[in-house]
Amino acid sequence: MVSLPKRIMRWWEKGFIDEEILPEDVNPEEAESIFKRVADEIVKRRLTVPAIFLLESCSPLNFIGSQAMLAFEPFVRAIFDFPNYRKFALLMESDEYVKKLIDLIEITNHEQKMTRKKRKSEHSS
Repeated sequence: MVSLPKRIMRWWEKGFIDEEILPEDVNPEEAESIFKRVADEIVKRRLTVPAIFLLESCSPLNFIGSQAMLAFEPFVRAIFDFPNYRKFALLMESDEYVKKLIDLIEITNHEQKMTRKKRKSEHSS
């Protein structure tokens, strides 16, 4: 993992020049992989219900939330190393992509529950 001062210096040197992208520039396969990673993290941390509740309740404000993510990007990228942060923020503008993320969270949660049940039944046998 890269130390915080090194990440800050890297961000300072690069700036945003190589990051100019639009939501249309993200291909569907790349969006799917980004959402799969986010869904896996949400389910792994057992935040399925709060995440779905937040996404559903804030759906009329997708664009504003996406713009807020972009506004905080310099601070987030200086502290954390999220290579697809800007792409994720741009994808969250669209209701279609938010619904896809919700569906993927629900599917991932269901798969994890089924895996747990299978393990329990194998251990109890």
